[in-house]
Amino acid sequence: KKQARKENSTENKFPLIFFIYILIMAVCLFANSFFNTLASGLLSASQLYPLSQGSALIISFAMAAIFFGEKVKLRSVMGVAVTFAGLLIINLL
Repeated sequence: KKQARKENSTENKFPLIFFIYILIMAVCLFANSFFNTLASGLLSASQLYPLSQGSALIISFAMAAIFFGEKVKLRSVMGVAVTFAGLLIINLL
């Protein structure tokens, strides 16, 4: 019975690192909303949306490498570069 209690008590605990990740994401989402709101006063929607999506892609890429230790591969860098180039072309046309 004592062994079963120990297993149950450890199953219900949420690791502290998850709370740290949740806090980091909450701060990033708040900053994203805040700066998008500020930018909406300066840019048109056709300019703001591609810029917002492109920056979100680049920031997600950087966060995956920094916080989660994802290895940066040539394929992923090329994907980000092609997507960013596409957003620039759409924005210029």
